Amino acid sequence: MATQNLTPTKIGRTDVVSIPALRMDRISCRIDSGAALCALHMLTCCEDNGVLLVQFDATETGSLRPAPWVESFTKYKTVRVKNSFGDVQDRFAVWLEIELFGQLYGVWVGLTSRASQRHPLLLGRNLVRQGFTIDVRYRNLSWKKLNASRTFP
Repeated sequence: MATQNLTPTKIGRTDVVSIPALRMDRISCRIDSGAALCALHMLTCCEDNGVLLVQFDATETGSLRPAPWVESFTKYKTVRVKNSFGDVQDRFAVWLEIELFGQLYGVWVGLTSRASQRHPLLLGRNLVRQGFTIDVRYRNLSWKKLNASRTFP
């Protein structure tokens, strides 16, 4: 896991990241300094004997898996989230490592339905604090840096 940089890395308003533990690659995300936690789209979730079972959909998250699937988490907690309208919700959050600029950053990620949103992943302040500054003039800086030398068919 990466440590906090002494000189912040510039990140744009959106990017494309990976979550290796979930085999999710090329996930479109929005960076939001107003959100305390990161948030990831899921279909459903339930708690069973100290294990959190979460159903994800490949078509909505950019996973390498061909169909909806269920992941189990033992490292999770309940968080209280207030949205921009002032409504408060209790959500489950899981500990995940997100790959950005070729490095892994460990963060708590809230699970919610983001089906109506353009980006299935929102990166909040808990990730931005790990050595990033947001410059809204740019997009996909991590993706462009990692793929600068690659050619795609």
